[in-house]
This record gives sequence, C-alpha cells and structure tokens, in this order.
Amino acid sequence: MKKYLFYTLITMLISCNKNIYVEDVSQGKKLETAINISTEEFFMKRMQNKLRKVNVGYWDILYEDSSFIYIGYPRLKGIFSNRRIIDTLYKTDVILLKQILPKYKEIQGFVMRQKIYEPLQTYLSSKGEIPLLYLEEKMEYKLEPQFIKIQINAIDTSHISKMYIFLIDAKTLEIKDIRN
Repeated sequence: MKKYLFYTLITMLISCNKNIYVEDVSQGKKLETAINISTEEFFMKRMQNKLRKVNVGYWDILYEDSSFIYIGYPRLKGIFSNRRIIDTLYKTDVILLKQILPKYKEIQGFVMRQKIYEPLQTYLSSKGEIPLLYLEEKMEYKLEPQFIKIQINAIDTSHISKMYIFLIDAKTLEIKDIRN
C-alpha cells in the first residue's frame, strides 16, 4: 500500500509540472500554450531586462514565426541542471510589433540604459553642467505612439540627483530629445 501511495504521489507531482522547456519552444513545440499579450506588454517585459552572465532571469525572445513572437522568462530547472525552463509562454502579434518597434530585438532595459548614458554626458557637457557619476537603477519607461519615453535619475559627481527625460524614436531607437 505504501508503494502504491508513493508512486501515485510521484505521478501526481510529475503531471502537475507545468514548466515548459526552452528547447521545446525554440523548436516550435508547446506554442499552443502561449498567452497572448499586447505590444505594450511585450515592451514593458523586455525593458525589465538587466545584463546577465547566464541566459536566465530575463525576458527572452524564444521563437518567431510569421504570426507571433514568443517570449518567456527562463530559469534553470534545478541547482545542478543547465536546462532552462519557463513557467509561462507569451506571444505577441509579429506584424503589429514590427510596425511599432521594428528594432524590437534591441529593446531591453540594459541596452537602453547604455544607449542613453553617453548622450546624457554630452548633453550635460554642452550645458556646462557637472558630469555624471552614475545612473540610478530604477527607470520609468512608456511606449507612446511614435516614441519611447524614458525617465531616469542620474547622480552627478557632486552626488546630486537630477531627473532626465529621453524621447527615443520607436522605429529607429535614436534619441530625439533630452529634457531635465
């Protein structure tokens, strides 16, 4: 009887596992499990990305076809495993995404942070202001019809925090305006 209960419990645990292997998705499998999200949601998820040493803990584009782009948030299956899994697979309309954000693959929080740092230093220099020491971790961002709006606080070498707003062209990802 104990063996039966043990095997029943193991079977239940295995069948309750809803994790999806990243390798399956990259091969076009399990796509039917994807939850539809808007372009705005896709943008917001990708902007959460920070630079990582390992291919886990960020919103990754896992698969693309003629209709959808599939993303997930990979993590390692276990402590001693190098297999990546996701809990939920999301998809967004590829045609709409390419119309709004043609360079959608470049849309990641850490990429945008790198993109704005040097132009902000140049902007401050042109205004005769104190150079930056660093950008604060937290950014606020919004996808507007033609622009990406990024608001970030920067700390200058006098340790004073100032807020800056960037307007970035959504199609080219070029900085169009910096305001403070």
